[in-house]
Amino acid sequence: MDNLEFALELIRRAQHERKRLDAYKAEISKFYASGSRSWEERIKIERKYSPTPRKAIVNDSLKMARRILSEEYV
Repeated sequence: MDNLEFALELIRRAQHERKRLDAYKAEISKFYASGSRSWEERIKIERKYSPTPRKAIVNDSLKMARRILSEEYV
């Protein structure tokens, strides 16, 4: 795997994580909008998205891809 393929894989990982993060946020918002405060329901959502998606993973993947691409093509 060369650096270009590695950078593309990091970008794909960031895209996938972003989709998971958006879906997680939508489901949590729907949970709070329903007025339900059941811990069992909240834990189901947490388990469904385990590990919990984080914006930091998206940013770190994109930052690393940017560094690899700059080293490769400069």
